[in-house]
Amino acid sequence: MKIAIIVRPDDASPKVLAISLQKLIKKCNVECDVFYEHGFLMRRVPLFGEFKQKGNLHFTLKRYLKHYTHDKKLISILKGYDAVIISDCAPNGFWKDHFGIEKLKKILRKPIAFHEVYYLDNVPSHVKKLREQGHPTIERYDWHLAVTDVTEVKSAPKPPWSLVGLNLENEGLEIGHKKEFFAIVDFERRGFEGFRNEQIRVLDKLELPYVAFENRMSMAEIRDYYKRASLIFLSFPETFGVPIAECLACGTAIFTPSSSWPMSWRLDENPKPSSIGVLPNCFIEYENAEKLEICLLEFYRNWNMEITPRQIQEVFLETYPHFFYGSLEGVNEFLKELA
Repeated sequence: MKIAIIVRPDDASPKVLAISLQKLIKKCNVECDVFYEHGFLMRRVPLFGEFKQKGNLHFTLKRYLKHYTHDKKLISILKGYDAVIISDCAPNGFWKDHFGIEKLKKILRKPIAFHEVYYLDNVPSHVKKLREQGHPTIERYDWHLAVTDVTEVKSAPKPPWSLVGLNLENEGLEIGHKKEFFAIVDFERRGFEGFRNEQIRVLDKLELPYVAFENRMSMAEIRDYYKRASLIFLSFPETFGVPIAECLACGTAIFTPSSSWPMSWRLDENPKPSSIGVLPNCFIEYENAEKLEICLLEFYRNWNMEITPRQIQEVFLETYPHFFYGSLEGVNEFLKELA
């Protein structure tokens, strides 16, 4: 059996997921290759639909012609695989004029699966919006692979989806040399600037050292900071948050203004959309600026560059092993569906 994964080439969560899934599939003794061909999927949208969306027929035709030979060769290669997995973000993977999945199915005549941090039906708000706008939902793909079973709500994996977790082994995400105490203020997120500004104001007031992420950074640069930092602030609500897993693997604590923000990390038996939740102590919830001052000072005074990171990492691995080692059981369930 041979599996192909298609993903965008830029340093972002889908690429991390694709590499993770490739490792897990190979652990199941199945051949798997990653193709950084995000543009190819966009060029599978029917010409009329593409033109209608972009509003420039000349540009659309020019792009199709420019990549015609390349795409023809890639189609020939993909036909040699038993299944194709699209590793991308939801809900864009379900927009009818974003990826030409229906056209690709007719061309390849192979099962096409979708791989994301969450299973779409676990985010009812996305499903509702997609349906209202006339887009397909889970029926668009033959199977779904998700990192987590908890997002807005929680459900047990069953057809048509499998829980595959996240494999971060051998990604250089061990505990680094935390020689000094410093915090990471994450990239600014539109609509949540106030939270980030509050984090910076409190850090400045307490005269605690920090690094504020700005502009574009490579995955290697960001991970290097994760390994050396003592803590990171969430800058907006995360459906999952690959950086959360990467930081905890490095022994870096997560500060959040609400336990509802790290949705997939809630340990409640029946979590509800946007509801507060139960989190382990590798997360520090602070609610407001006054509480943030208290939490930061307490964390700073108790922080030990040898002991604290180990404790954070241990809690992470004990509580969420499938977010570091992945789930071979879930991958094998998917592979059995193809057999």
